[in-house]
Amino acid sequence: MKIKCRNNEYDLNEKDEILYNGNCYQILTRSAGSGWNTYTPIIAMNKAKKLIKEGKIVFKEKREFSFGKELDIYKISEVQDDK
Repeated sequence: MKIKCRNNEYDLNEKDEILYNGNCYQILTRSAGSGWNTYTPIIAMNKAKKLIKEGKIVFKEKREFSFGKELDIYKISEVQDDK
């Protein structure tokens, strides 16, 4: 499934993980930029909620991070052809 984040487009599959930190949805398994300017791509909140409602992104697990808070991890439900 192809998702556009700002100026970049990512082709996501079942192995990709999306983190919801209470504020935004980040694609953990991808990075954007180069060199010292790399960052984790962020999916627009409205787009992420729409994909969850359509069942294209589903809840996977809660994962504890170094600061002691559990955050939601999502995954792509299945690979779809975007034609």
